[in-house]
Amino acid sequence: MPARPQPPARTRPQAAFTVNRAMLLTRELRTHRELPPAPFQQARLATLTRDWAALRAAWRSG
Repeated sequence: MPARPQPPARTRPQAAFTVNRAMLLTRELRTHRELPPAPFQQARLATLTRDWAALRAAWRSG
């Protein structure tokens, strides 16, 4: 059985970082959506939403 091709070593840490960042952002988004409305919560939610959109765009572009 032939060995599976491996991505270049420099991309593996970046992929792991991206997955961890996605997990963090989804957890934080859920937490802040469940909190009662407050100025800090609304500002944080806006920042998290922006960061999530940027991560998704980068992920889709490869």
